[in-house]
Amino acid sequence: MTIEKETNDRFFEESVRAEVIIHIGTMFIDGAVSSEVRDALEFDWENIFTAIGCDQPEHEDEDFIVDYFRNEVKKQGFLVRFSTPIPKNISRHGYSISWSSYMNKWIYADTYQEACNKALVWRGDYIKQAKIAAGIDV
Repeated sequence: MTIEKETNDRFFEESVRAEVIIHIGTMFIDGAVSSEVRDALEFDWENIFTAIGCDQPEHEDEDFIVDYFRNEVKKQGFLVRFSTPIPKNISRHGYSISWSSYMNKWIYADTYQEACNKALVWRGDYIKQAKIAAGIDV
């Protein structure tokens, strides 16, 4: 699981990071999931299934979820929670950011590189919307 150097450089320049990486193809193989996956499912249930693009299961029981991913979701790619700081003091000349205030987005893609590319688009759109909300022409 590698990403292109250009993508890595852009993550640094644009303040984007991957906080949770779930490889669906291998993390739901047996009857147990890691505590990280369990926490993600517990706290971000709706956003995860929105990112995957499938219906939410009726039950939240761990055994049911593992079977649901293996038998119903039928996706083998990467589900990644990306983060980026929330811009402050937005002006025509720029804005300030700090990791003390940030937002997250779950993104699904067949490859990790594709997920990273989607994260950069999400981040760009987010900054554009923040500028528009601040009355800055983009």
